[in-house]
Amino acid sequence: MAYDDNQFLALMLVLLKLVLFSMVLERALVILFEWRWYERLASGKGLKVPITYGVALVICEIHRFDVFAAIYNPLDPKVTEIGMFLTAAVLAGGSAGAITLFQGVMRMTKSAQTKPPPAQPPQAPGAAP
Repeated sequence: MAYDDNQFLALMLVLLKLVLFSMVLERALVILFEWRWYERLASGKGLKVPITYGVALVICEIHRFDVFAAIYNPLDPKVTEIGMFLTAAVLAGGSAGAITLFQGVMRMTKSAQTKPPPAQPPQAPGAAP
């Protein structure tokens, strides 16, 4: 699917919003999941995923956030319930998945992101750079 400049910019903004929502959601829920009472009462009961998905779905519903509609038509997305349902799953999957999706659209590879810069030889003291 080819996008013009305005569509591409709109899509990048939607994907950036997806990454930011997922990062904020992860950090916000850490408070609950690392809380001593949660760890005593619910740890190991498999509640993290449904809680995270439920919160993500509420976010998508409140903001009418449907990444799939935006991918199809970035400038005028037709938000659907199933699109918000699936977007909530991406949000609940965490920021790593959202960042991977963003990188895929930007055609960035993981190696391009994590490749260290070439090593510089040490310079003698007082030498010009």
